[in-house]
Amino acid sequence: MSSHHARVSYLTCRLYEGREDAPNLVVLAEKLVSAISDTSAGNKGSSASPLPELWSQADVALITYGDSIVKEDEKPLKVLNDFCREWLGSAVTWVHVLPFFPWTSDDGFSVVDYLAVDKPLGDWGEVRELASAS
Repeated sequence: MSSHHARVSYLTCRLYEGREDAPNLVVLAEKLVSAISDTSAGNKGSSASPLPELWSQADVALITYGDSIVKEDEKPLKVLNDFCREWLGSAVTWVHVLPFFPWTSDDGFSVVDYLAVDKPLGDWGEVRELASAS
């Protein structure tokens, strides 16, 4: 195992320490590092599978805060999801919601809990719904 692989394994273990799925995340991180290393080194004959094409110049991304569109008495992530489905449809390939975690400052970029959704925005169900729309 290269020093890069060992470092990624160590950091992944530390980052996800205590989580039930931590061993799976470590394996995934190691596979990604291997695939990137093989691709950048030009090892076309490698047994590692190539990285999937995640996006291209044909994709259209919507980058927004979770509360950019609001409606009285509805969670903003639900409103955003409804808007995307009704008005954007397939015109947008994917939606990137800027930090939707609980935060203390810096417009959401000073995150206090990466495992939670900021309650005023919604919950993980709304995040999953939005993810399935794009």
